[in-house]
Amino acid sequence: MQNSYELQKLETKRLILTKLEVSHLDDLFEVYSDPQTTTYVPRNVHEDKEETRSLLEKMMETTKEGKSFVWSVIFQENQKAIGTCGIWLLPHSSASLGAVISPLYWGKGIIVEASEELIKFGFQELSLNRIEGRCDVKNIASERVMQKLKMTYEGILRQSVRINDVYRDSKVYSLLKEEYNSAW
Repeated sequence: MQNSYELQKLETKRLILTKLEVSHLDDLFEVYSDPQTTTYVPRNVHEDKEETRSLLEKMMETTKEGKSFVWSVIFQENQKAIGTCGIWLLPHSSASLGAVISPLYWGKGIIVEASEELIKFGFQELSLNRIEGRCDVKNIASERVMQKLKMTYEGILRQSVRINDVYRDSKVYSLLKEEYNSAW
């Protein structure tokens, strides 16, 4: 399935969410090679730039195929790519949110700011009915992000993800279009 939707640039007070490009490779290798970014996700630390290049190409391909919409997160102040964020489409007009940013920018509301734009894009541009987020049960920071996004806690998926060869539980949160329309 070809994606007929041209990925638009999204802007916030501090961020530019721009089309993912291989030109962001050096900055994004810094993010994906940091062991802190893999603590709660099923991804290994990138040992070399080729691993990052392969991941970026895969994400660009799924965007081209219309399966996802993935952006580079650019910090406006220094024009540096500090991570990636995106929406991965699911059946029944639903999608899943995801983001990875440099630990240097953790705790500053960056993920909330980027995710608010993704949610707006998902409901207004893609006409989604449901957007969900998932996190490891021990990932308190990601859980707080979903709470700040006014998402509703749905429960725990037992052993739903494998991280470092260990099956882990995930918490699931969601936001429905009708909730978005009335609360945002």
